[in-house]
Amino acid sequence: MSGKKNQQSTFMNNRSLAKGNVKNRETGIEIIGTIPWGTHLCQFYQTKEDIIDILVPYFKAGLENNEFCMWITSEPLRVNDARKALSKKVKNLEKYIQNGQIEILDSTEWYTKSGKFDTDEVLQGWIFKEKQTLEMKEHLQNVIDSASEVIISIDANKRITTWNKSAEILTGYKQTDVLNWSITKLTMFENTQKLLDLIKYLSTETQPSYEDLVINTKNSVKKVLRVTGSSIKEKQGSGVLFIGRDITREIEIHG
Repeated sequence: MSGKKNQQSTFMNNRSLAKGNVKNRETGIEIIGTIPWGTHLCQFYQTKEDIIDILVPYFKAGLENNEFCMWITSEPLRVNDARKALSKKVKNLEKYIQNGQIEILDSTEWYTKSGKFDTDEVLQGWIFKEKQTLEMKEHLQNVIDSASEVIISIDANKRITTWNKSAEILTGYKQTDVLNWSITKLTMFENTQKLLDLIKYLSTETQPSYEDLVINTKNSVKKVLRVTGSSIKEKQGSGVLFIGRDITREIEIHG
């Protein structure tokens, strides 16, 4: 086995967890499975096919989990080879590239841009890229939090992954309290079974569905939330996104 080290890195976007929580990430590499956030891997290989077998599922898992990915290639696998191999397993790869979710670069574009390896230059490049990723994450969170509609998402395990400011204001439950909770742990839904049936229905449908859900806020005030639910496809299954608004006053006026 050769001692070559494949040059690659992935920033994993921990967008769905409350600060301080730890969650394993899916590597996509069968022999490794899930790993704690921040783990560094060094893979050894003999052939170009070995690299493809290791890194294609690795980056595929990252894209499917909405993580920012950077693949820095070197001999014997160059940029065009990497893109071709990844496109066979990842639908709409070009869309991911255009959206900036993945960058595939040659090592000469990253490690030796000045003609030689410069440790400080490489380090500053990684710091800038990480800062850029965090800024994108912060921007997205600001967009979600500034929305007047209630935005709630749950993953395939029915755990809450998004709970915006409008959801906080309406329900009285803070984002930091409910993120990563099972949706069934929230006692605010008057008819939990109706909610679970809706989630089950949405997980198998491609079209959005509309529903009125009665909730009791943390302060025991009854509200009616009109939601649009849609499926979010994930590797582990289908999550659900709910976007809703408070129609309690409308019902009181019109009956």
